[in-house]
Amino acid sequence: MHVMKPEFTAQAAMAPHQAVACAECHIAPGATGFLQAKMNGTHQLIGVLLNNYPRPIESAMENNKLVSSAETCEQCHTREKTICAATVLLMHIGGGTVAGIHGAHLGPAVAAADKKRQTIPWLEYTNTQGGVSRSYLAMGTTTDAVRSLPIFEMQCVDCHNRASHAFETPDRAVNQARANGQIAATLPYIKKQSLALLQKCSDAAVKRGAAIQAAGQALAAIYQRNVFPDLKVAWGTYRNNLGHTDDPGCLHFHDEAHLAADKKTITQDCSTCHQAVAMDEPSPDILKTLELTSTKNQ
Repeated sequence: MHVMKPEFTAQAAMAPHQAVACAECHIAPGATGFLQAKMNGTHQLIGVLLNNYPRPIESAMENNKLVSSAETCEQCHTREKTICAATVLLMHIGGGTVAGIHGAHLGPAVAAADKKRQTIPWLEYTNTQGGVSRSYLAMGTTTDAVRSLPIFEMQCVDCHNRASHAFETPDRAVNQARANGQIAATLPYIKKQSLALLQKCSDAAVKRGAAIQAAGQALAAIYQRNVFPDLKVAWGTYRNNLGHTDDPGCLHFHDEAHLAADKKTITQDCSTCHQAVAMDEPSPDILKTLELTSTKNQ
């Protein structure tokens, strides 16, 4: 089996980057980028031949092989373009000179973190308007402990770390299969049993009619595109920093627990990134504005 099969499978299964070639994100433009990719490939080939490559495979963020987002992501997604994504929950995405999520996070910022960049005890942000820098240190962390950690410049992929290759959670995958009819929602205890089978890595299947057979096929497909035992890829191996429903996401440092010298913290206030334009309304006006009058389309 190819060592990158988990990532390739996840890429093919999830929008919106299915049609993007691997090289467009993982190889820097130009001859230098091509040469570096070939050198990295030689190192990886040796690991495969000697069967000593890491399991699970480290992400590009972990092994310092990450191509700058300015050379990859921002060839299609420019930071200067102001974006407004309108749903019932309005997100302050911003961009360019407008504040919001992109406006606040695309300024110069450096941080110290563990190898996976999920624990960030220290970070420093420089305001591009006034040039003022502010450092934040996590509560209970000493400056000596921070010095032993690698320092990196934060960029797009710190939040969009799974813009492609996104693996599912068992709960969401089963819900989606039930919603689109792959698993008959009327089967008694089907979700409970489905989750038990998936999470216990069991291949058990009891054939009791066409509906159960179809459910088994759907469960097998969910399992096969997310779990790769030989490469030690299981549920939750790769965390997704975009959003904060299945994983902590940005809340792993937007936690009110990183202190600046003046005791200010990185806010966890929901209104910083979100604006609720409808709350518990049976037929909110915003849905009519967006021509989403049916709950089926939400």
